[in-house]
Formats: sequence, C-alpha cells, structure tokens
Amino acid sequence: MKLFILGFITSSIAQDCVQKIKDSHDINSLLFSHLADQLILRLLWNFTDQRPSPPVTGSIVYSAYNYLFTKAGSSPSSEAHPIADRSILVLLLLHSQAKGNHEWESFRRSVQNLRDEHGTWGGGGVFWPATPDHNIFVSFRKIFHIICQTDPETLYLPILRMIYEGVEGKTNYSQVYVLLVILLLFSQDEVFNENIQKITMTYQPWFTERLLKSISLGGLAIAIIIRTIQYNLAQHKDVYFHTNSLAILANMSSSLQDIHPYVSQRLVTLFDIVARRYQKMVNKQTQLDENVDKVASGTLAKKERIVHNADVIIYGDMVTLVLEIINSTLTHKLKANPQLVYSLLHKQEMFAYFRNDPRFKDLIQNIEQALNYFQQKVSEANIRAPTPDEVAQVIQTASRTWPPNLMKTFPDIKFEYEEEEQANEFFCPYVWSLLYRNTFVYWDEEKAKILHDYRTVRLLGLYCTVFGMNATLPRDPEMLISVILLMSLGCE
Repeated sequence: MKLFILGFITSSIAQDCVQKIKDSHDINSLLFSHLADQLILRLLWNFTDQRPSPPVTGSIVYSAYNYLFTKAGSSPSSEAHPIADRSILVLLLLHSQAKGNHEWESFRRSVQNLRDEHGTWGGGGVFWPATPDHNIFVSFRKIFHIICQTDPETLYLPILRMIYEGVEGKTNYSQVYVLLVILLLFSQDEVFNENIQKITMTYQPWFTERLLKSISLGGLAIAIIIRTIQYNLAQHKDVYFHTNSLAILANMSSSLQDIHPYVSQRLVTLFDIVARRYQKMVNKQTQLDENVDKVASGTLAKKERIVHNADVIIYGDMVTLVLEIINSTLTHKLKANPQLVYSLLHKQEMFAYFRNDPRFKDLIQNIEQALNYFQQKVSEANIRAPTPDEVAQVIQTASRTWPPNLMKTFPDIKFEYEEEEQANEFFCPYVWSLLYRNTFVYWDEEKAKILHDYRTVRLLGLYCTVFGMNATLPRDPEMLISVILLMSLGCE
C-alpha cells in the first residue's frame, strides 16, 4: 500500500507551489479516508519493528526488494532498516500533504488520534477520553526509545553539530530552522533537560570556538545556541530565528547546573550585546522623537520612527528574555552554578542602565540581590588584589550557605512550538526534498518545482507561545510527528 500511494503522488512534486498540490484532485479518489487509520498504524509499526535488510541472495524476491528499497548509488547493506526509513518518510509526507486539503485531512486526523497504548493521558495533564472507535493505540515509549536509542547524545549531538555548521552556510540554512524546532520540542521535557546536564562530553574537534576538553552535553548545547543567536543578530537578523533559540534557553534555564566557565561567559556576553543594542536603539528613538517635527520630510521621518519602534520592541523583548533566563538559573540552581555568579559579578555594571526601567526593574533587582550577597562575601574575605581563582573560590564556598529566600520566585517561563497556517509552505517542500534524496523514486530535478520552493522559501511557521505548565514526556501526537521528523534528518 505504501509503494502504491507513493507511486501515484509523485506527480505532486512537479507542482510549482504547495497550494497547487492542495488543489490537485487526480489522485484523491485513491486515498480513501477509511484506509487512513490502518495506513498510519502500519507505517508506525514498520518504524518500530526496525526490520533489518534481508540477506543478499540471487532470488527474484531479493532482486525486487533491492530495486524498491535500495537508494541509488548505495549498496543493499548500507542501510540498516530500509523499510522503517521509507515508512517514516511516507508518514511525514502524508502528514505534511494533509494540512489544508479536505481529501487528505483524514491522514492528519489519524495522526491526531494517535494514543499511547500504555495510558490515556495527554501532554500537559490533559485527559483524553478512551474512545476506541476513533483512537489509534501505539506504544509511544517504544517509538521514543527507538529515536533516542537510550543515549541522548546519540541523537542530540549530531543536531548540535548540524546547527553549529549550518549557521555559517556549510549546510542548507533552512535546515537549521527545522533543527531548532526539534531542539525546542526536546527542551519542553524537563527530565530530558536534566539528563543532558549530567552527560559529560569530551573534546569535539568540529567545535572550534574554544578548546573544551570536558563539558556537559547541556552546556555544549547552550554554547551553540548562544553562538547561533549572535550569528543571527550579526548576519540574518531573523526574528523567528532568535525567538526560537531564546525559547530553548528559557526552557532549559531552570535545569542548568555546573555551567562551564566558557558557557557562563557566553551567556553574560549575550546579555551585554543585546543590552547595548537596545540602549543604542532607545537613544536613537529618543532623537527621532525629538526631531520628527523639525524634519522637512515628515512622512519619511514617521516611517523611520515606526521602523525603530519595532526594533526597540524586539530588542526589549530579547533583553527581558535573557534576564529571565539568568534569573531562572539563579533562582533554581544558584548553588550549582558559581561560575555564572562569577561571570555576572565581573560585568555587574551592565545592569545599571536597566535598574530604573519599570519593564526590567523587578528582574534586575532580583539578580542583583544575589550578586550583592556574593560581592559582600568577597569583600569580607579581605583578600588583597584577589586573583580570579581566589574570587571564584570565595564564591564557591559562599554558595554552599546561600539562603535561597533572598531572591523572589517568579513564575517559570516556558515555551512550546506551535505552527502558523503558512508553516506548510516550508515543511511540505522540505519533506519532498527528504523523499527526493532518500528513496528509490527518480525525479527529474529540473521539473521538480517543489524542490525549488524548498531552496527559496523562507520558513513562516515558527513561533513560540508562553504557556503556564511544565511539559514532561511529549505525548501530543502533532509533537510526536515533529520529533519523528528528526529520524529523517539522520538519513541525509
């Protein structure tokens, strides 16, 4: 059934946009809605079964298998689980094609009806009533076990490397968007956030910013995400890009512990960069406000004023987010992060500009409450011309007796991924490009117009919304499909 459907829908790849694919009805009569549940379930079973390639023989059956499931240019034994790989690609395709198309919506509904066979509780504590007539029961734990292969670094580290290299254009820049979405999904799981802080990574030769002989996987993730934000601010200035990156940091902030000195410095430097740009824009906005009536071309002056107003709002939001990230880490894990305290003390003057601003005052006062405590401890140590190591040692000692009630507790800020209506304009061509590179089906690249869309379209579907509850193991079916997308990325 999978091959039957795939063979017919290849005509869609010649369409020049997603909307035309939605409007194509030459195949819809073949996609009967009553088959959607069985097909989705079969594809997931193929994925969880992880059947290996059959032994090489000279039989007709093996020749047919080799023709259908071996990628061009690869040997039959080069893929460990070809049926599982093809099944997950088809599942992604059906899910991405379904959005906005009435005839295909049955597949998307089938995905939404997925339920964990070990329970009927949804993500975030939402209860799903047991309605066997409409629900499809699969083992979510088995799916996640296969994806993660029990070791988070097996899955997580390659993503970090692709992001690290992707922001400099060594890989397709659009792929970085997808990878950030996946990191955002993982960051919604508090247990995962805590686990990656406990995994120690040795030297990674591809990470060339600094020689890090030993760092936690979580610390490495933070360093790479901060680098991504700074690169975006300097080059692309894409709001969605740094919003998603900051959302990841915010979700991880309450779990950070034993932060590497380099990571602490990068986090503090990030705030310094954003704060300076915000101050510069506020000052320029003030000048525009003062001169707007004096400028001869009033219309142009007003347009420039509107642009700067938008920039001030964006950078003001970034300042708030970075302050909330620092505040969250200090509130929850101060004793485990003396290096962060040291880095903040070293550049404490950068908070002065924001002390009297109503928007930032509460966060600044809370952070400085902690810094003043440790500054006093350093003074009480009465060390003449203290070295950085001596100051760090005083902070380390003082952190053991730190009274947490000195800081106010603010509500945790958490983000989740949501799709905009136009998200499919990116993800549909992206999935087709995965299919193009990783299946036996041949398309003429010159005629595959949707692949051209993938290379040129900007990602419109990424934004984050604050929500007031902690996420645990992701059980939302839509989130599950997004996480499964990660498996396809591994095929590239």
